[in-house]
Amino acid sequence: MKLLPYLATIFVNIFFYININKISKKINIFDIPDNKRKIHKKPIPPIGGLIIFISLSLFLLFSFFFNFEILFEDFFYINNLVDVKSIVSFYFSLILLLVLGLFDDKYGVKANYRLIFFTIIFYLAVLLDDQLILSSIKLNTLNFELNLDKLKYFFTILCFLVLINSFNMFDGINLQSGTFLLFVFSVFIYKGIFFEISMCIFISLIFFIFYNYKNNVFLGNHGIYILSFIISFIILKNYNSSGQISPEEVFLLFYMPILELLRLFFLRIYKNKNPFKGDLNHIHHIIINKNNDIITANMLIFLLSFTPFIIFQLYESFYIIVLSILLYIAAIFTFKKVKK
Repeated sequence: MKLLPYLATIFVNIFFYININKISKKINIFDIPDNKRKIHKKPIPPIGGLIIFISLSLFLLFSFFFNFEILFEDFFYINNLVDVKSIVSFYFSLILLLVLGLFDDKYGVKANYRLIFFTIIFYLAVLLDDQLILSSIKLNTLNFELNLDKLKYFFTILCFLVLINSFNMFDGINLQSGTFLLFVFSVFIYKGIFFEISMCIFISLIFFIFYNYKNNVFLGNHGIYILSFIISFIILKNYNSSGQISPEEVFLLFYMPILELLRLFFLRIYKNKNPFKGDLNHIHHIIINKNNDIITANMLIFLLSFTPFIIFQLYESFYIIVLSILLYIAAIFTFKKVKK
């Protein structure tokens, strides 16, 4: 019987993707090519995130109604009791981000307004669920612990903001975000971090990647928003409970989008441009301009993204973090943009 939530997840994805053309016309949200930043040849529905949201929601409902408490272990339960505040924090934030993202996908939302909305949503999430608050950061490789004290709320919200904005900048070409997120949830599954929840999203991502490869669906801004929140939620919950993933591993897992965020932010300021306005200077643009092949670009980005993390699993050292930064800098210079 415990397979029922997984079977429901598979069924939901099959149903939605088989009927994606009819559903996308009903929702009427399409990513229209503009021959500039959006180079796909036809309007494509950016509703991959919505499908993942529905899959996860049904997965959790099946788990709840059929009393599969293990599927909620440490996620919404504390000492075998349902933590209502945690459920409200998770779903209230998720729905707000979903609505904001869908509105952004259809009409567009200015970056400054998005930042304000994100900050309010994450503040409410932390306010409702104190298990999300990052009180200290312990670096095992340096035998050092930083107590955040009065900065804990600020730093926790900053972590949410950095991840959601870095993911948003990192999302660019077919397969890029899908394969990146698939690896992230593979790590969660491998480490046993909220295994059941991670497996549900893993299954949904496999379906998404297949149809994204066929150019039938995009993840959408709402997909990036909700998945980055789920990942942040998972990491903070786990770090504050069992600590199966270390701060060093978190950085190495997301170092590529984080460094992309920092590079593009300061580069745009240096060029007197809006730091939040999109351009063609992302790493996927740089690599594509060099070899003009999406599959090759994705393979290179995948290798660059996860090689340091894999090495860290074999040899836990702070020098791997330094290596990851140098690897990113070397990649940017190696695949220097051809087109201005």
